[in-house]
Amino acid sequence: MEMAAWEAFIRSTALHVFVRTYEPWLWPLCETLHYLGLSLLLGTVGLFDLRVLGLAKGIPPEAIHRLIRGGSAATS
Repeated sequence: MEMAAWEAFIRSTALHVFVRTYEPWLWPLCETLHYLGLSLLLGTVGLFDLRVLGLAKGIPPEAIHRLIRGGSAATS
């Protein structure tokens, strides 16, 4: 099976060589941080969606807003 052009380009970069050769812990670290970031994002969006659907009325909007501080320019 032949490599796609974009994959060949990625594999030819210095960053790819650095991650694959010199730092064996870097790729797992990046994957872990990516997973944690997605979990936080989907968790806060999920809470907001449940509140909009009326299933989590007990959660005040201020509590959800505190979880996603960076998302609003009007934060104090």
